[in-house]
Amino acid sequence: MNIYELKLLSNIEEWNIHIKRMLSAFTKISGFIPLDLNRFNNLDEDEIGYLDQLLFRFSKHQDVMGEKLFRNIMVGIGEDSKAMTFIDILISCKDFIFERVITDINTDKYITVAFPLRLPE
Repeated sequence: MNIYELKLLSNIEEWNIHIKRMLSAFTKISGFIPLDLNRFNNLDEDEIGYLDQLLFRFSKHQDVMGEKLFRNIMVGIGEDSKAMTFIDILISCKDFIFERVITDINTDKYITVAFPLRLPE
């Protein structure tokens, strides 16, 4: 496995951690969602903590995708993404396939994902 593959797998593992924590927080808040103003004003500290965890993990999840995962895919396909906008990176990534083994967040089993990606040797 080369350095690009290792970076991508690391990014995907980090991304999965945030997804697992978001799902855990969502499970805890699902009993009082959707919120109305009265319910929102009467949340206890634990409920506020679960909402905070969900929002924080969603933000981290987005950061991993935008700052690491997609940019490393760009490196793998030979594109310099330093000066690119995020939308340009997404457009460039959408046509490539990367086939590697990652952990499925629901089962903790390994699955193969396909993104069309050619990694340099």
